[in-house]
Amino acid sequence: MVEPAGDIASLVSVVLEVGKWFARPIGRRFMYLYNHRNNLDNLENEVQKLKDAKEEVKNKVVAAENNVEKIKQSVRQWQDEVNSIIHEAEPLIAEKANDRCFKGFCPDLITRYKDGKKAFVIKEDNISPLLQQLKDFDEVSYPTALEDLWLKPDKNYDLFISRDSTFRIVLKALNDANVNVGVYGMGGIGKTTLVKEIGRQAKKEKIFEVVVYVEVNKTLDIERIQKEIARNLGVKFEEETQRAIDGRGCKLLLTARERQPLQKMGCPNPLQIDSLNGKESWRLFKTTAGDFIETQECKSLAENICNRCGGLPIAIVTVAKALKTKRHSSQWKEALRQFKRSSPKNFTRDIKEAYATMELSYKYLKGLDIFHGIYTIEEARDKVNALIYDLKDSCLLLSGHTYESFSMHDFVREVALSIANRDDHLFSVRNEIKWEWSHRDRLKICKKIFVRDSTIGDLSKGFLDCPQLESFFINKKVGDSHVKIPDNFFIGMKKLKVLDLDGMQFSFLQSSLGLLVNLQTLCLDYSEFEHVAIIGELKELKILSLRGSSVEQLPKEIGQLTQLKLLDLSDCDQLEVIAPNVLSNLVQLEELYMNGCLVLWEVDGFNIQRNDASLEELKHLQLTTLEIDIKDDEIVPECLFTKKLDRYRISIGAGWSKFGHSFISSDLKQMGIKSFSYDKPITSIRKLKLKLNSTIWSDNLQGFKNVECLCLDQLEGINNVVFDLDKEGFSQLKHLCVHNNPNVLCIVDSIKCTPHDAFLALESLILFNLINLEKICCGQPTIDSFSNLKIIEVAHCVKLKNIFSSSNCRSLPHLQTIHVANCKNMKGIFIAEREDNVNNNEIIKRVKFYQLRTKGRRVPRSWHDT
Repeated sequence: MVEPAGDIASLVSVVLEVGKWFARPIGRRFMYLYNHRNNLDNLENEVQKLKDAKEEVKNKVVAAENNVEKIKQSVRQWQDEVNSIIHEAEPLIAEKANDRCFKGFCPDLITRYKDGKKAFVIKEDNISPLLQQLKDFDEVSYPTALEDLWLKPDKNYDLFISRDSTFRIVLKALNDANVNVGVYGMGGIGKTTLVKEIGRQAKKEKIFEVVVYVEVNKTLDIERIQKEIARNLGVKFEEETQRAIDGRGCKLLLTARERQPLQKMGCPNPLQIDSLNGKESWRLFKTTAGDFIETQECKSLAENICNRCGGLPIAIVTVAKALKTKRHSSQWKEALRQFKRSSPKNFTRDIKEAYATMELSYKYLKGLDIFHGIYTIEEARDKVNALIYDLKDSCLLLSGHTYESFSMHDFVREVALSIANRDDHLFSVRNEIKWEWSHRDRLKICKKIFVRDSTIGDLSKGFLDCPQLESFFINKKVGDSHVKIPDNFFIGMKKLKVLDLDGMQFSFLQSSLGLLVNLQTLCLDYSEFEHVAIIGELKELKILSLRGSSVEQLPKEIGQLTQLKLLDLSDCDQLEVIAPNVLSNLVQLEELYMNGCLVLWEVDGFNIQRNDASLEELKHLQLTTLEIDIKDDEIVPECLFTKKLDRYRISIGAGWSKFGHSFISSDLKQMGIKSFSYDKPITSIRKLKLKLNSTIWSDNLQGFKNVECLCLDQLEGINNVVFDLDKEGFSQLKHLCVHNNPNVLCIVDSIKCTPHDAFLALESLILFNLINLEKICCGQPTIDSFSNLKIIEVAHCVKLKNIFSSSNCRSLPHLQTIHVANCKNMKGIFIAEREDNVNNNEIIKRVKFYQLRTKGRRVPRSWHDT
């Protein structure tokens, strides 16, 4: 009996073990069902954490890209995985309220089990590892060496044959022992042109792996130089003590105007750059001015003028450009006469001739009284822009690093300062730590004061006695401490017309400011101060800029500025209160900038007792320019935007517009779109972003028919973008983004309305998350529609089957980029087909592409119908 008992015990033990083995998965499955609600709630909480983490990483990525840094591949992969998991989890969370019953009788246990299990798996296996991985993302990028724009060859360098020997000597010295190489010569002689050409050749011959070009100002800023070199080398300093870089294998090629500084920098035998010889000077002059100067009536005069340029390349090019449009001998005679009358008292003998050339170019400019006959801000802007182009064409200004900036050759700047000092008794300080005001007698005749990026000393001794002063610009060096301006500081400046105090700090605005009765421009950008009521006493003020300042409210006194034409309150993020009727009283206001403000607008109408300003007030102004960010679309008055604006950047609706990895900021200042590179910003002057909870009608948008950049995010009542918003087809629109609009069925519907040209100027088309979009074009638009399109980006448009077909798009000659993602019903990018037209003789035979490429290869230029 014992043995059977033992066998039974063994059998029971085995059964129990097997039972435990089966019980684990059965129990776990039961828990999926039992904890169904908790699993979904936990998933929702974790998804929100993941979204917050995603936003944090995205902001770091955008900041890094703006700093031209390369994003780590692990970060890009993490972002893609996060987007995928969120996309997978959100439908599960959205459906958790709809799983209660099966046919209305009992709980749907199968669905609960599946959802509970999926929620648990996503949370544990996907989200938790992603959140854990976030801890490794202290840095999302690493610096990259920028492509050097200065490597572009100078088209005129080949004309300087006499410098070949210097070129070869310097290039050979770079291969020699570990000594620095230096060249010197007067300003404008061509030192920079020469060393850049040497740098290009050194890189071409692979003498050095990397060639870095850095400009050094008169005031030495070692930290800036180190950072510039490090940036070009792709080196990033974590701490101040890490700025020492191993110099082995490196060489310095230095330029200076004098020999001595180069010797102090370790250049034992600096090479001097001489002026161009006669033949080279004439060749450069002729190349710049044109062959017409070889004519009998001009040649002798042109040669005489060229000789007076003293072989100085910058003078030759500047004068030749100034005279290239002069075709009559009398004009050249007058130019020669001006040369002989120039008297540069402040220049040494060796550069007097060069000074004369600069002054001649200055006299030929027609912008000396640039605002004569100018009555509006737009006219003034056009005049200034035209003058800048003239200055660039005359080589007195150079193009800057961005489309909005420009620079000036240091020799030209010296000449300009000398002329201003002579004619306008200018006092100028730039990038200085220690400096002093001019003698009081000098200040009494001074007309212009410019103190820029310099340390401001103690001003408490009293006011500046400058009875002739017309323009006063002052800003402190970055990082300097608080500058206190005494209350009586402006007493001696009663003729002042322009006052620009940038980045200053005030305990309060000085009462003596109210004495500046002739002041026409006041700029207190990025300054800190409190009460601004005193500004209301400046009755002649035409321009008031408080951009980025600490102003908290605009009192009723500002409404007294009835001559004001431009008011800039951009980025005044502390501004909440504007007194009622202040804006409507500015009857001559042409341009209003309010992006980045958090103004508390009064909701009620215009003709009632109010405590704050109302948007209704804007309807009573004759604005040509408006930049404003209105968070709540419910407070926008009817017909506010029926008047046509020349320039605008308007955002209606709260928050940023986000679509996939792309975004557009609420104030339209920042745009991160896959197809656009950061070094090629959208330069449109008319931008509109709509993100509305209420229905909008085309009658209320009549003023926006000239829009150039349009972002449509969450609009009610819009099925057809062109038909519902602008039946004329947005003839000036360059960039269109439509996203998160479930009601949009098509972009252009030629069936509903008479066929006409649509999007003639459109360059980029971005469509995202249009879940009911079936076609971009319904019917057949005209042949010129979309003819300038360069970029198409489409994502998460689940019903869209193709981008274009040969029946509704005949030619896309400028198309360069197509990006399509997550369009699950997409059958093809372009569909070639035949359609029966009203006119059977008009059949599309082919669609042509000229610039479209795929992974470095050009696609076929056309397709044939099938």
